[in-house]
Amino acid sequence: MSKMKELEQVAEFMATTAKETLMQNAEWAIDGTSLEELEGDDYYDALEELVSKTIEILYKQNETTTG
Repeated sequence: MSKMKELEQVAEFMATTAKETLMQNAEWAIDGTSLEELEGDDYYDALEELVSKTIEILYKQNETTTG
């Protein structure tokens, strides 16, 4: 297996694991906010949006540090 293919597989695993962790952290982070009052699809959509926004911020921070 080529190194690039192996790198891609490891990165995919890390992305899946990171997303699961971010979802768990999002549930913890909204505790005590008005977002925790949401129910059903609205609650899940808020968590997804929070995770997406977090990833966007991380990406921008990475762009800033890597040039």
